[in-house]
Amino acid sequence: MKSLYLFNNGKLRRKNNTLYFTGADSDEYFPIVAVKDVYIFGDVDINRRLIGVMNKYGITIHFFNYYQQYIGSYFPMESHATGVYLVKAVQKYSDPDTRLDIARTLVTGAMKNIINVLRYYFKKGKDVRGTGLYIKSIIGKTEAADSVSEIMAFEGQGRIAYYRSFNHLIDVEGFEFEKRTRRPPKDRMNTLISFGNTLLYLKILNLIHRTKVDPRISFLHEPNLREFSLHLDIAEIFKPLLVDRLIFSCLNKKIIKKGDFEEKNGSVRFKEKPRLEFVRLFEERMKKTITINGQQITYEMLIDREIHKIERTITEDKVYLPYCSEW
Repeated sequence: MKSLYLFNNGKLRRKNNTLYFTGADSDEYFPIVAVKDVYIFGDVDINRRLIGVMNKYGITIHFFNYYQQYIGSYFPMESHATGVYLVKAVQKYSDPDTRLDIARTLVTGAMKNIINVLRYYFKKGKDVRGTGLYIKSIIGKTEAADSVSEIMAFEGQGRIAYYRSFNHLIDVEGFEFEKRTRRPPKDRMNTLISFGNTLLYLKILNLIHRTKVDPRISFLHEPNLREFSLHLDIAEIFKPLLVDRLIFSCLNKKIIKKGDFEEKNGSVRFKEKPRLEFVRLFEERMKKTITINGQQITYEMLIDREIHKIERTITEDKVYLPYCSEW
């Protein structure tokens, strides 16, 4: 099964057992059973008949605005999330010590993966040893933290230091990192980070929707501020491995260049062709096979495992140990 990305304006309809997209230049057909989710970036017209077939086949639709910012999703009415999980997740969240332990573990796992990324580039001669040592100290502070808000503050400090190290990891004019800006991203580097993170968030949300896990209850991010938030927790572990590494590769190999972006109304956005290439490479990375304990597994399968580990932590009181890369 594949993800369907629609960047152009047009109409998306159902025709027998296929989805067909009618654009300005051509028509494209996609077997319904081969599509797992749809990402709509263009001005695409849909109708109730299409929504009905999406619901029948469990296909999620994600919508983005002109500036490539995520604005919402349609999820099939049927969900695999169970009331048993929801009740136990609320109990875990409501217990300060349990929530603190899970939040601490999530951030510790994320920081360890950041250190592993930095170690990889340090071996290639990049001057990031100081950043690695600083983030290691952040792990120590996180392990001694007394509240989730304190953990979030330490995580933010670690991220700031890590983002600043990007200037050592890449040496490409026009992609200097100054500070993190999100809505809207103010420069090319922030556009890359925001776009890549959003793709990862939605991939994780899609995978959660196929399990018994309820995405509304999170432990690091506050669940009451947004409809879904657990995917944000899990993404902290995988952003260094799946998004940041992809960004470094695209820039250092000159796959993405300074001229691949345009600025409008104070926001910087991808042009069409490099955006398509970035999405293709992201999908390729999600399907990349790695070896864990002698077993071949894709990153998408690895994220699915992570979700089930959280499910067992909630329903069976298993100790949660996040995935840490072994580079």
